[in-house]
Parts: sequence; C-alpha cells; structure tokens
Amino acid sequence: MAILDAHVREVKDWACLKQAMRWAADPVIEGAYWAGYAGVEDLNERRLRDAEVLGGVCANARGSLLLEIGTGHGVGTALMARNAPQAVIYTVNIPPEEIREGGVMTTGALTRDEIGRCYREQGCTRVKQIFANTRDWTPDFGPIDVAFVDGCHDTAFVINDTLKALASHRG
Repeated sequence: MAILDAHVREVKDWACLKQAMRWAADPVIEGAYWAGYAGVEDLNERRLRDAEVLGGVCANARGSLLLEIGTGHGVGTALMARNAPQAVIYTVNIPPEEIREGGVMTTGALTRDEIGRCYREQGCTRVKQIFANTRDWTPDFGPIDVAFVDGCHDTAFVINDTLKALASHRG
C-alpha cells in the first residue's frame, strides 16, 4: 500500500484535479446523460465526475491514439472523441455471441447495433470499433497514448486488459 500512498492524490473537484495535474484545458462535456441519476452509484454526481476525469485526460494528453476497452453504448467513446479531436480511438467490445465467455461482471449483453450507437449518432468518424473478447485479444496498432479500461469488471479481466494497455503505452 505504500506505493499507492506515494502516488495517489485526493482532490475534491475538477478545479483541484486540473491544478494537481497541471492541465490547461477543461473537458467538453455535453448532454443530459452526465448529470443523470440512475441509482445509488450516481450519488455525488459520479457520472459527471467520471466524465470530467476521462474528458480532462483526453483533452490534455494531446495523444494521437486512444484505446477504450468496453464500448457499451459508446457514450464514453463519444466523450473521448469530443475531447481529443486529433486522435484515432480504438474501442473494443466483446461480441454479443461471446458474452457468456466474457466473465461475470459485465454491464449487459448489447446487440451489435447497440454497441457504439452513441458515438455513431454523434458522427464520431475517427473511431475504430473492434469486436473481440479481450481475454484472447492483443492490440495490433501503434503505441497507445491514453487507455480507458472499462470492460468486464472481473478482477482477472481488469488485470489482463490493463497489462495489455500498458504494454502498448507510449512511454
């Protein structure tokens, strides 16, 4: 835990995070989704706080290649695209026909048309959709500048996906 204590900073809001990270740009966050309340996990504006962090990282990283594991409806993908308009975003989601092989802690089984619907509706053209079970998938593109791991939440999948993203990270 000492290593975490040395590297974790607790901040109370976006302004404090921006200052701690020495970021110049504010994230662009649009739409009612981010202010919505869908359950107890959304207390304390969790969706908005998550969007500020993800959007802020993308807006300030100035990266050219972003990776998202766990496309879902594509809301996060659209947020990444909006905040990093210069980047190509690869987003990976397990194919619906393989959902039973994906782990226990998945958000749900979407159809292929539902996966990524939001980013497509918003006209995000620099997104490359990949259908794969990340257990068996390996990134086959250049170094990753920003990675957002939000696929299956089983411990083994989170570790697997994180290690794959780190192995491909632009150092």
